[in-house]
Amino acid sequence: MFQLPTAVQTCLQTLRSAGIDAYLVGGCVRDLLLQMTPTDYDITVNVSPATVKQLFDRTIDTGLRHGTVTVLQDGMPIEITQMRKDGLYTDHRRPDIILPSTSLTEDLARRDFTINAIALDDNGNIFDPFHGQQDLHRKILRTVGDPNQRFNEDALRILRLFRFAAKLRFFIEPNTLSNALQQTRLLRYISAERIFAELIKIVTAPEPEQLTPLLQYGGLSFIGLQYHRPLTPLSALPPRRNPRFAGLLYLCGADAEQTCSALKTDKKLRRYCGFVLRALQQPEDHSPYALKKLMFESDFSTVSDLLCLRAACSGRSDTQWQQDLRQLRQSPIYLQDLQINGAQLKTLGIRPIAMTPTLRYLMDCVHKDPTCNRQERLLQLAQKYNETCD
Repeated sequence: MFQLPTAVQTCLQTLRSAGIDAYLVGGCVRDLLLQMTPTDYDITVNVSPATVKQLFDRTIDTGLRHGTVTVLQDGMPIEITQMRKDGLYTDHRRPDIILPSTSLTEDLARRDFTINAIALDDNGNIFDPFHGQQDLHRKILRTVGDPNQRFNEDALRILRLFRFAAKLRFFIEPNTLSNALQQTRLLRYISAERIFAELIKIVTAPEPEQLTPLLQYGGLSFIGLQYHRPLTPLSALPPRRNPRFAGLLYLCGADAEQTCSALKTDKKLRRYCGFVLRALQQPEDHSPYALKKLMFESDFSTVSDLLCLRAACSGRSDTQWQQDLRQLRQSPIYLQDLQINGAQLKTLGIRPIAMTPTLRYLMDCVHKDPTCNRQERLLQLAQKYNETCD
């Protein structure tokens, strides 16, 4: 018997008590069968959202046009959707029309992959008309029905295919893979934001190198991502968005500005990736001075990610650089660490326009020799610098 959260059990029992056919479906069933903890729970029923709303005190109209209402059971959100059949897809993303259904098999038949087309009732009974359990056991990803039709209907399923492969470490059934690659031109119909969201889920998964076939086929070339180098180094990076995504750009030989712009990423990530990729193009230098300069231009976390990526791409497993970097955190790195300020520099007659260049020069001196970080010595260096500039 599966261990379901009390809120989910209560929700299913409430529906059953009202004579409604109710089943857990989708990712939560897949995860339960894999002995993983689901992140959310979805229920399909044979009645309309209006009927569902009458049974619960707290509901949210999250997708009524798609037959979905969210029930807040003991504070837990649970999506409940009316069983349905999908009409034609003309935009390669969403059906033009949704037809209500009372057939569980019809509802499962419209889903993307067999492992996501399994249903479970509150008594632990499993309904699996497309043999998803068998594919789970064999660790195989295949579509429900004709793969060409599935991907043509919704091109996002192509990226979801590689995401599940990366997350679950599953093998993609050859016919499914072949059809997915043949339909990659349809990815242009997907919004940049959705493509980016899927890519982040892929690169932060346990096996991001599963993306390789899509890159080799040129399926993401329209956003500047192509196969350039093996993606295996990504698995050696912390499973966080920034280092993994920057690593993907680097291994694909991508232009950070171009790809981030195409994917409409946030400015912070764009700056991060630009800095990391520029640094990786420079000769490797792990001297204290070089590391301080890098931290000055960014921050400790970014430089740590940079060195980790450099080590992963070089196939090195040593971690001495981590200890060296941590020790440097105690050193004066940033302008606020200088034992001098703008007001004191004004006493030397330094003009406002020369203030920032002077401070950066002093910081560079301290990076090279931390013993210079004394007010008297800094004033001497500042005066000499400005005399030279004049």
